[in-house]
Amino acid sequence: MKNIEIRKAEVNDAEKVVDVNFNSWETTYGGIFKQDVFERRKLNKDKNIAWWKQHLAGEHDVYVALVDGKLVGYMDFYRESRTHEGYAEIASIYILKDYQKMGIGRRFFEIAIELTKQANKTKFMLNVLDRNSSLGFYKKMGGKIFETLEIEKSGDKFIEDVMSFEV
Repeated sequence: MKNIEIRKAEVNDAEKVVDVNFNSWETTYGGIFKQDVFERRKLNKDKNIAWWKQHLAGEHDVYVALVDGKLVGYMDFYRESRTHEGYAEIASIYILKDYQKMGIGRRFFEIAIELTKQANKTKFMLNVLDRNSSLGFYKKMGGKIFETLEIEKSGDKFIEDVMSFEV
């Protein structure tokens, strides 16, 4: 049995958070987005690390998952949605492919539920591409699609579902 620890992220986690993000993007969106999307992201790695250091130094609710001491996932949570009034929001949740289906996502959702309650809200939301393999997990966690958006990446159009979760 692997030792799984979930804790609040620290500034010195920034580079590993970016590594998880980049790796997860490639395994989740490979075959969905054009390769140039990934290449452009890699060119901006230093900027991403700097952004995360600043983000983690603030009053944000970012949690990381460690398995046997290795950072393998994170959740970035906002107590006030950036786009939908009355909601809290999971801005991002990424877990390395080899560490999925170990209960980490469920534990992140338990934290999101608690943070939503602390914010005196009854629901949180997240956006997910309709072709993302995690859509089934989000539905299993009680998510209901309440809005559908069309987004663009590298000139291609995609459907993004906005999901709501009651607490």
